[in-house]
Amino acid sequence: MTKNDQPLSYTIIKLFTDGKSRCAQDVVEALEDDYRDSKMLTVKDVDEMLATAKENGLLVEIDALMDGKMNLSIYYQLSDYGREMVERYIQ
Repeated sequence: MTKNDQPLSYTIIKLFTDGKSRCAQDVVEALEDDYRDSKMLTVKDVDEMLATAKENGLLVEIDALMDGKMNLSIYYQLSDYGREMVERYIQ
């Protein structure tokens, strides 16, 4: 059981309300203490959730960086629409 009773996807979106841009690795690191037992808290799964949130208009893509191992990290921020949805339905 996690410390947090909210679904992981809700917590991920709420994490972006501070205005910071994040990639999947950043999200995993930020939530690993509260969701350590979640099988969905992997970089691959979080990356998929972030891409889905972007397609649904909740997040916007801010930057994309490639590391020395040719791993792509896409950075997102909360959109105005996403902020409205968090305020209306998640908080």
